[in-house]
Amino acid sequence: MTDESVLAGGRSTAEVLRIENTVHRSIGPNSEFAHRLLLLLEAKGYAYAPKFLGIDDKGREILTYVEGFVPGGDHVWSEAQLLKIDFDNAAPGKRVEDLAYFLWTFLKLGADIPANLQAIRMRALCAAYGYADGNALLRAVVEQQEMILAMRIGFSNHAPECEASEFSAFAAIRIRAEIEWVRNNWGELATALLPLPRGGGRGPGG
Repeated sequence: MTDESVLAGGRSTAEVLRIENTVHRSIGPNSEFAHRLLLLLEAKGYAYAPKFLGIDDKGREILTYVEGFVPGGDHVWSEAQLLKIDFDNAAPGKRVEDLAYFLWTFLKLGADIPANLQAIRMRALCAAYGYADGNALLRAVVEQQEMILAMRIGFSNHAPECEASEFSAFAAIRIRAEIEWVRNNWGELATALLPLPRGGGRGPGG
């Protein structure tokens, strides 16, 4: 008997099924590019991404299963832990777009986490990344959200399977709320990303 289990679909995929040591996932509009990227990573000897194995008889992509986890906004991790990286929407783009998408999805911007705490986390990640233009970054966050929202609306209206359509419809509702959250907390988040003054981050007279 084949060992099968349903995995969480995440933001970009409606159906994800683990079958023994492989993962079968529904195809998306960016799948062909993602497959080429995974084949390139495999050819370069990169060991931390799944391998693309082909397409099954139901039209789903087949990937090798990689042990690990998808971190949430309240997770503390160490270098020894393996994180699962999102490659569904991989494409050539600007550095700020990559950082914006990472912050949105990794920190779960718009979830039930206070803006002041999210601002601290965003500042720490931006400092590590070497980026300090808060307004440009937040504009990029909203652009990424709106791009995925448009994709979800399209899926909800035209997906051939009812389950995939419902998945995208619920995702669109969530993304709209996340866009509103970013806009409502724009000032606090942008201020937190301003460069620190010289001298250890203290203000005048500190």
